[in-house]
Amino acid sequence: MDKIGTEIRNLQRPEINEVMEYFDVKNQVGSSSMPSKRNPITCENICSLSRIIRAYVTPEMEGAVQWHERDLTNSGLERFTIPYSSILTDYILNKMAEILYTLYVNVDAMEKNLRDSPLCISERLTIDLARKNVDRQES
Repeated sequence: MDKIGTEIRNLQRPEINEVMEYFDVKNQVGSSSMPSKRNPITCENICSLSRIIRAYVTPEMEGAVQWHERDLTNSGLERFTIPYSSILTDYILNKMAEILYTLYVNVDAMEKNLRDSPLCISERLTIDLARKNVDRQES
């Protein structure tokens, strides 16, 4: 979800402007410093919460170090990280579903960006030429 949220945030930047989180003009305001700017608030929130979940991985790995067959040194840890990870993951998934359901896709901006920057699709051409045994550096 972090990767998708980051991609949406990048594509919502004014200079790209290809997608945008839903923005309720009646109930939302733009950036505090630039009111006309619409920040991808929910995607920013998803990316932030994803970092918390990733941060729980290290303590869980540390919990694998136990005496003999099993002691309870991991018990307190798991009682905290597992429920909170589950709650955060559920929240993130629901928020991302809302974003994707209401996502505005600016096809005109996509076409303009392709026209103005044709090298952004050069990877496909490079792959096709490589299949015809053209050196990647030459293609």
